Formats: sequence, C-alpha cells, structure tokens
Amino acid sequence: MVTIVLASHGPMAEAMVKSSQMLFGESEHVKAVCLHVEDNTEDFAQTLKNAIEPDQEVLLLVDIPGGTPSNQGMHLLTEFKKLRVVSGMNLMMLLECLIRCEYASVDELAEIAVQSSKNSIQEMKLIRQDEAEDELDDLMN
Repeated sequence: MVTIVLASHGPMAEAMVKSSQMLFGESEHVKAVCLHVEDNTEDFAQTLKNAIEPDQEVLLLVDIPGGTPSNQGMHLLTEFKKLRVVSGMNLMMLLECLIRCEYASVDELAEIAVQSSKNSIQEMKLIRQDEAEDELDDLMN
C-alpha cells in the first residue's frame, strides 16, 4: 500500500486533504506537509522527512517544480528508495491516487498522477444546440 504525502507552499496541501475527505472520507494513506512563511528550510525538510516511513512506498505530490517542497523532496530521493516525487499537484491527481493507492505500486501511482493531471486540465465550454446537432450529424455520417 502506498502512502501519499502532499507538500505545498502555504496551506494548499492541508486544504486538498480536507477536500478529498469531503468526497472519500478520511484516509490513513494521505498526509499533508505545509511550508509557511515563518518556517525555515531546515525545519520544513525535517518535517517532510518525518512524514516518510523508511520502508513504505511513498508518493510525494508537490505544488510546483523547483520550489522548496519539490527541492526538499528531491533531496530525499537518495535516502528513500521507495519514494517518488510528482509536481503540479491538483485535486483530481490526488483523488485518482487515493482510489488506487491500495493496489498500485508507487511507480504506477506516479504515472497515474501525471496522466490524471494532464487529463483533468480542460477549458470548459458551453456547446450551442446547433453545434451539438452538427457534431451528431457528423458522427452519424
């Protein structure tokens, strides 16, 4: 079973965990680590390290590549062989990973996280009735 750790600048990670709980209830498979303005890098790094169990498969979802959560996660890759880091975390990514964390490997979850994030980013548009009818006609011919 894979543990999912979310790490962010500010309270985003905690808010995402709470949002996922609205849909799925509480899960012992997910943790949040937040970097606050008053935190220093060393303390954050230690808090993040403490959230990772040494022999457990862990997927670390971080907010932005190149930021402190991401950089500290990258440092931990040398110490934790079963750790994977994916940036660009969003709620769809987290939900997809929570659904699969009990049976997928950490490597599979990392790929699922990337793909679900890519697939969830869409411009939402209204389709006019005549456009919908044209699309239906095109499909039928």
